[in-house]
Amino acid sequence: MSLALVHYSCNLCGQEKEKILFERAVLAGSNVVVCMNCGLIYVNPRPSDKALNELYNENYYKGNGFDGTADYVADAIRSPFEQKTSAHFDVAVISDFVPSGGYLLDIGCGLGHLMKLAHARGYHVEGYDISPFAVEFVKKQGFHVYHSFGSIPSERFDAVTIVETLEHANDPMAIIKEAFRVLKKGGVLYIWSENFDGFVENILRRRKDRRFGYASTVGHINFFTTKVIKSYFLKIGFRSFITFDSDLYFRKNSQLYRFLYKLRLMRPKGVEDKVTTSYGRFIWLGGRRLVRFYRRLQGIPCNHFPIAVK
Repeated sequence: MSLALVHYSCNLCGQEKEKILFERAVLAGSNVVVCMNCGLIYVNPRPSDKALNELYNENYYKGNGFDGTADYVADAIRSPFEQKTSAHFDVAVISDFVPSGGYLLDIGCGLGHLMKLAHARGYHVEGYDISPFAVEFVKKQGFHVYHSFGSIPSERFDAVTIVETLEHANDPMAIIKEAFRVLKKGGVLYIWSENFDGFVENILRRRKDRRFGYASTVGHINFFTTKVIKSYFLKIGFRSFITFDSDLYFRKNSQLYRFLYKLRLMRPKGVEDKVTTSYGRFIWLGGRRLVRFYRRLQGIPCNHFPIAVK
């Protein structure tokens, strides 16, 4: 793939003190670097905003774009309860902080999977996306979707979700600022992106790290550690953040979930997941602890980013 590359300063602190970690094979001349001042990991140089936005067209969503491994349109046609994404998990987490009936904005809504699940739980859901194709696709499903931040009213939402979006954006700071603006006082911001805690250390020490592939994908250009995400929150003005134990939530697309379901120890009920017995809960939590221990041995973070509170 050939795209014109532009040099950017660090999105978090604005400085240009960077250390090259490795050169990406997917775009000749682009490197994955780390800011020596604040720790943000990003691609530099990289495609311009215009070039990046053009990547997310109809071909991308039909599996004919730069990511040919997934057909998002075909997946979106399935029932939202059958789709293989983390949206069940994301909505379950949000429901512990914002009661049903609240107003939720999904930034980077794609084809609307998370929106459909949140709507099924009783939330008033709206979306935002840069892709005209995605916006029209979700509108046809009956949802209100914004194509520009300027058209979104301030202090309208109880929760904002930004799932698998910030890593694709040239300007994460602008997106998080908009999330802050449209949240009501006391509203929560939930972000999911791959956690890069310990990644720089692994690369510099030449250790294997499964996130190398994630950082080498054409559309991924910013990578966040817990410290960096908290720095964004504090710089923008969020008054506090909440950590949570991801082990307490069930992932329908996980091997452990499918195993427990086959043993009839897990009973899906709507968009929620319930354990039928205390024994099943013991197996779930025990299995999750083993996974966490294994990931720690590999130097891979297990926790999600904290939830920010306005």
